[in-house]
Amino acid sequence: MKSAFVGILTAVALCLSAKGQSIQFLQPADGASLAPGHNFSIQIGQPLELSGFENAAISFGYAACSQSVSDGTSVCPNVAAPNQGVGAMLETFVFQPQLSHVPGTPPNQNFSIELPSYATSKGVLSATLFYFGTAALAPMFTLANITILAA
Repeated sequence: MKSAFVGILTAVALCLSAKGQSIQFLQPADGASLAPGHNFSIQIGQPLELSGFENAAISFGYAACSQSVSDGTSVCPNVAAPNQGVGAMLETFVFQPQLSHVPGTPPNQNFSIELPSYATSKGVLSATLFYFGTAALAPMFTLANITILAA
């Protein structure tokens, strides 16, 4: 009985930890046009922290979309699928979001990175947050992405 309770408690802690660790792009907006070879600003937001986890680092990646041979539409990689990866790694930073003074804006952090000069047309910009969660501080990660236009 005691081990069943511990198992349930661990499952609940994992769910709460994962929910508390979600991140989102606040800037740039999905579909934004960015200049290849130039720096641009990224703002990542994270809901107010639950106890039991510790942020470690955030990495940004870029994966180009390809053109469909049959109809010419863009086919973007699914960077949320573990077997597809996040493309080329752009930068990695320590992630320490700060409370916002703007009502309705979650705690966030700003970054400046360069869009690769080889970026053309449509691509996927991803942010991967690495953190330690649950009572045992197990290593975990969460991912957010947006589509951008290199122009």
